[in-house]
Amino acid sequence: MKIVYTLILSAFTLFSCQAQTSEAVNGFDTTQFPSEAISLKVYEQTKRFPNNTQISFAFLNEGQETFVDVKRDNDTLSVIAHKPYAYEIGSVTKVFTSTLLAQAITEGRVSLKESITNHYNAPFSGNIEISFEQLANHTSGLPRLPSNIFNAQGFEVNNPYKIYDKASLDSYLADQLELENKSGTTYGYSNLGAGLLGQTLAQVYDTPYKKLISEKIFKVFGMKQSTFGNVNVEQFLVSGLDKDGQSVSFWDMDAMAPAGAIISTTEDLSLFVKAHFAGGNDALALSRKRTHTINNNMDIALGWHIIKAQSGQKFYWHNGATGGFTSSLAMDVDTRVAIALLSNISGLSPESGKVDQLCFNLMRLLKEE
Repeated sequence: MKIVYTLILSAFTLFSCQAQTSEAVNGFDTTQFPSEAISLKVYEQTKRFPNNTQISFAFLNEGQETFVDVKRDNDTLSVIAHKPYAYEIGSVTKVFTSTLLAQAITEGRVSLKESITNHYNAPFSGNIEISFEQLANHTSGLPRLPSNIFNAQGFEVNNPYKIYDKASLDSYLADQLELENKSGTTYGYSNLGAGLLGQTLAQVYDTPYKKLISEKIFKVFGMKQSTFGNVNVEQFLVSGLDKDGQSVSFWDMDAMAPAGAIISTTEDLSLFVKAHFAGGNDALALSRKRTHTINNNMDIALGWHIIKAQSGQKFYWHNGATGGFTSSLAMDVDTRVAIALLSNISGLSPESGKVDQLCFNLMRLLKEE
């Protein structure tokens, strides 16, 4: 099945140039992968990733589940022993923030179309009205980032969200908020929108966002290895790499945590996907419902992007990137096929786009088996 798609850059920063890395030796034990074709595709698209690159995969196919972890070391790509390796998942966090919204709707706490100003306890410049749906499907008209994020005292380029707290967000909303498009009309990917959605839901529940996600998402779906902040990972935490393949610091996120702060594993993402496959959860079903058409090849639900194939089939997808990590998650609920892919390829690396390409290619190969 040929899939036509549009890549959405969910990295928080711009890409930079990087010297090309030499081609790695293929040291894969192909029996560790679901098929030899999948093994070859993984090698083909990762052979120029830098030394110390680590990638973890979860392959789900009609009830079968396979975990594979690979690493480039001494210019050889090899399969390493599987463990619950933890990575920053970046903007895949938005899927969980939107799932939290779907839960709030099914509990009757909010409605999809209502304005968040009914719940957010700070003023909006110009009395701007934005709905929960518009924040979740990126049609709010908000810019990608708040304009006061980079000029704050203490700003760190290698940890850009560390000091951006709710007071900074409230100040922006009251004094600097301007829409780039009329709300509800145009798709415009916004980390600000996701951050605002999560902070509004925190006020709806009168519970801090991170605690709310831990209680209503991680605990509900059995995601015991998912957390916020690298200091909370007990073991098997993968080190992030910068665009040149050198170790880089983790990101700390405060008010913008709902846009990209989760650390997780392929095991936990697999549990979440299998909950979608099982059915019977109204909130998960609502999170997958189409809310806006982006173009001929893509719709958007709540958080999830819906990739539409020429065959008429579809799958749900989101990616993520931080300064030291890139991730991609895709699932076809109808055929119960999914890929979770976590890597320590920097979102600043020109190689990071290959993570999405690999995810999509592996989905195609799994469906062909």
